[in-house]
Amino acid sequence: MGYWIAGGRDWDADLSDCEVIMKTLKRYIMNVLVSLDQMGNAMTGGDPDETISSRAGKAHKKGKTWGKVMCKFLAWFDKGHCKKSIEEDEGGDGL
Repeated sequence: MGYWIAGGRDWDADLSDCEVIMKTLKRYIMNVLVSLDQMGNAMTGGDPDETISSRAGKAHKKGKTWGKVMCKFLAWFDKGHCKKSIEEDEGGDGL
């Protein structure tokens, strides 16, 4: 395609760079959100390496009311979220 007037760079190369930056930014934001989720779980007595969704999904499977309520709430945003989020290998370090 064309070139930038200043610097003579190829437009396609710049779009590719932009896509890489956006992908990296998206991954960064997701990592931060997961870390906040895990911190919230740890602050409420859960395993620091487990998400609230995983903990709620396990509680729901055990018939605990709080797990049922949390999973129902999360299902508004993502159907089956708790079930998909269960981490069977996490949860042993909770209080």
